Amino acid sequence: MSPKMSTVEKVEHALRTERDNLKGEHKIDAANAITRYLTEADEDSKTRLHDILMQVPATAEELLPEGREPGMFAVVASVNIDIDKITNAIVGAVENGYSGWMHAFEYSNDPVSMRLAAMSRGSDHTVWYNDPRFWQSGGKAVVKYDLPTEGEGEGNGQAVVGIDELKKGLNTMASGFARHFGDLANENDDATTHDVFLQCVILGDVVYG
Repeated sequence: MSPKMSTVEKVEHALRTERDNLKGEHKIDAANAITRYLTEADEDSKTRLHDILMQVPATAEELLPEGREPGMFAVVASVNIDIDKITNAIVGAVENGYSGWMHAFEYSNDPVSMRLAAMSRGSDHTVWYNDPRFWQSGGKAVVKYDLPTEGEGEGNGQAVVGIDELKKGLNTMASGFARHFGDLANENDDATTHDVFLQCVILGDVVYG
């Protein structure tokens, strides 16, 4: 009987056997074969996962299948992220002062967002961006931030963030920054995790920090 493979050995095996598939028509199956080890991976394994996940396409159309459970985001086709983890990451990035590249995070002045923000305040005095109902019901935020091409503190960038942008940001985080994604999924997240998440959502990459 062959000895049981360790997590590190499993990841190394996945790296050897799935690398070519990531570039071909079986890329989703290959991503699944690798990411199923993510939640049990130690730091050494996560480093290897990060290297290979950099090759996985991060588009919602390819990696977010229909039929997901309500309140859950399916990421890289096999990892479910509860929306409460997403709102917690937003709160962390907005309120802890760590994300100095971001200068404003306000709800949009469109009728839907304004109504949902008012409902959040009126129901249980929850700040709107910490209310899953705001995002799930179509609420949007307007974010002002430093453009990577300009100096820090300018705040000339502007983005509108809704449910679609959050999902795309999760995919970017999963494919390009697997270690931080694993921390978010496993509730080992901190200020750095939250900042990486919002940079993935707004910038599509990690530019600052």
